Amino acid sequence: MNWKDKAKSSFAERRTVENLQPIPVPEWGVSVYYWPDMTLSERREIFLLAKQQDGATVLDMEAMAITLIVRGRDKDGKKMWHKAEKVELMNEYDPEVIARIVSAMNSDGLTMEDAEKN
Repeated sequence: MNWKDKAKSSFAERRTVENLQPIPVPEWGVSVYYWPDMTLSERREIFLLAKQQDGATVLDMEAMAITLIVRGRDKDGKKMWHKAEKVELMNEYDPEVIARIVSAMNSDGLTMEDAEKN
């Protein structure tokens, strides 16, 4: 196996169903799962919507919806939402619940500040 294949397989091993992290959402009667590690594509979709506020990087409401779309998985690793559901997430779901889920997802792995440094 060459080094490129090793690099790819190393990341792929961290993105298995066994490594999904659950976030219980009792209001919805379900857990939202996610991988702590994100691909560059996933990071890009979220970070493009990040904003600077008082010297800190924050996610606006649209970025929170995109975070759920990009990262939210079921227990089998399948996406729970699709991009076409962004408006629905932003208008018909409890924003406090979404904020809690996204906050839990962002408590692991790369922070916005770390991403900006890279």
